[in-house]
Amino acid sequence: MFRMKIIGNFIAVNFRFIFNSKLKKNFLFVQTFNPTLLEPENNAKMIAEIDCPDETKDNSGNFSIAISDDSSKVLVFYNLPYVKDKPESYGLQVYNNEMNLIWKNQETIPYNDNLFSIYEQIIDNQGNVWILGRRFDEVTKEKRQDEANYKFQLLCYSDNGNTFTEYPLHYDDKFLINMKIAITPNRDMICAGFYSTTGMNNAKGTYFLIIDDTTKTIKSINTKDFELDFILPGLGDITDEKTEKRTKKSGN
Repeated sequence: MFRMKIIGNFIAVNFRFIFNSKLKKNFLFVQTFNPTLLEPENNAKMIAEIDCPDETKDNSGNFSIAISDDSSKVLVFYNLPYVKDKPESYGLQVYNNEMNLIWKNQETIPYNDNLFSIYEQIIDNQGNVWILGRRFDEVTKEKRQDEANYKFQLLCYSDNGNTFTEYPLHYDDKFLINMKIAITPNRDMICAGFYSTTGMNNAKGTYFLIIDDTTKTIKSINTKDFELDFILPGLGDITDEKTEKRTKKSGN
């Protein structure tokens, strides 16, 4: 399996994912792509590997790639194979746009009983890694008694992975159904998506939040309810039909 990304000065980079059943390892290779010949160059190098012991043969871990907005940093994120009764772990490797390693860490999700589900990973222009996830309450279920059972949480690894910070992302008046995030140059968090007032399946509008990096509180918020015609397409036609029937009935 391979995945191509464009980084730096329009450099095409080919990431190859290879599982070796004999060695019980999952490998990630990187090589540049010749834009003139439209073929990979002969410079492949292995940049990450995941050990896959026998008890996790059906769960060999996986890799994902993220690139900073200015294309100066590349994140290689990988889930380590799940092992029963052990906390879920993952690896972070940060590179510059020439695929030279800046820093790397292996981390363990800081919550008990697998109550955190990773939603997205991003890397900012300074090489800090941000992991957006859903934190569940007591059990890993999206709904309990018809109510949403999770809130969004943001984890940040900064200072070359030496500093760890948690940010709760929620708005007390509304339930945030989904979320996309962006990081500003001063590390404030921009969050946007759909919200509900009754549960996770009934979107009522859109939200836009800015979270202050220092105080971890909302410094700016904007919400917009959906128009009724957007929520219930065709409602106007139905209403017109009912009005017409009432008019005819009263005329009789």
